[in-house]
Parts: sequence; C-alpha cells; structure tokens
Amino acid sequence: MENVTKNTYIKAIILNCLVFLILGIFLDKMSLAFVLIMLVIPLIINAVLIKKEFDATHIVNKYHYLLPLISFLTYIIFGNIVKNNGKWDVFKNAYSKDVGQMSVKIANSPVDVSQLIFSLIMYVAIGYLLTKIMTSTNKNSKNKVRNKNASRSKSFE
Repeated sequence: MENVTKNTYIKAIILNCLVFLILGIFLDKMSLAFVLIMLVIPLIINAVLIKKEFDATHIVNKYHYLLPLISFLTYIIFGNIVKNNGKWDVFKNAYSKDVGQMSVKIANSPVDVSQLIFSLIMYVAIGYLLTKIMTSTNKNSKNKVRNKNASRSKSFE
C-alpha cells in the first residue's frame, strides 16, 4: 500500500470518527434533518478523499473500496455507544410521532439489523458508485484528449 493511500485511510478514520463523535455527543439536541445530513457526511468525506488521491496518482486504487467500510465500521461503533448511553432513546422518543394517519417511527437501536443493512448499502453501494463515476469521468476526458490529439496529428499528415 502506497504512502498516499495510507494517508487517505488515516484521514478517513479521523474524519469519520470526528463526524460520528459530534453526532454522538449532540444526538439528543439535533433535528432529524441534521442527523440525516450528518449520516451522509462520511459519503462526502470518502468521495473527496478518493478524488484527491485519484487526482494525485491518476490510478484507480483497489483499496478505494475499503473507505466505505471504514464509514460503516465507525457507524457500528457510534451506534453501540449511543445505544448504551441512552441518547438514542431520547432521540427516538423525540422524533417518533403519530399524527392522524401518518406516523414517523425511529428504529429501537441504531444497530438493529435493518439499520445495519441500510447503512451498509448506503455507504458501500453509494461509495462504490461515486468511485466509479469519479474515476471513469477522468478516464473519459483523457480519452477525449487523446482522440482529439490523434485527429489533429492525422490532419497534419
């Protein structure tokens, strides 16, 4: 594993832990929309880190696909902490509501199987797609430049 990749993973671990630490500390004081935004931030972090590394090395690193797993593992740690310290119950009670025929229900635990499956799909699938899109866009632009240069050289012949 190259030095750039190691630095990317260290940054990913630190930033994911920071996001989930903030979320864990302030979970009972945050609005539902802000909590959802905080859960999406690791995707943005991963996308930025992958893009920066790809721009620096111009190589699609097979280890890029591990960044979403770091986010998922950090989510599991966060989930266990807020479940055990009672903040999840406060959050769940604040935002689980029944209004007429509409109801909003929050899972009993952030580490319920359904929550874990959703988080795994969210982080891994979206992370994989973002990686593919970012790295293939750059390849396509390089191919366009090559094709343009090739057509120019043919016109000079």
